[in-house]
Amino acid sequence: MDVALIATLASGAAGAVYLALRVWRTDARRTRRVLRQARVVPIAKLVDGRLACIVGKVELAGDAIEALVSRRPCVAYDTTVQFFQGTDFTVPLRVEIERRMVPFFVVDSTGRARVDAPQAA
Repeated sequence: MDVALIATLASGAAGAVYLALRVWRTDARRTRRVLRQARVVPIAKLVDGRLACIVGKVELAGDAIEALVSRRPCVAYDTTVQFFQGTDFTVPLRVEIERRMVPFFVVDSTGRARVDAPQAA
């Protein structure tokens, strides 16, 4: 084979691996991987500093906010809007992200936990 062809194929493969790793190692994917390992724990058995998943009903701690798309009352939303030029949908011109969350409680049969972390939204 021609040396130039081999070099081109090798650089293309290296570029593909680089892009795959960039997509795979995003913060959102890393967070999802960590959260998948969390086990559901009753609120009464939560341990401070230990990752856990709680399941229950949401109760408002104050006023609800309005979701941008559905216009329904909620406690948190995360909206991403990508702006493209013309019919070129490959790379957005700009991306706008809006996240909002108000404090709320999660209630299960064993207790009540307050969720008040702006970074959670």
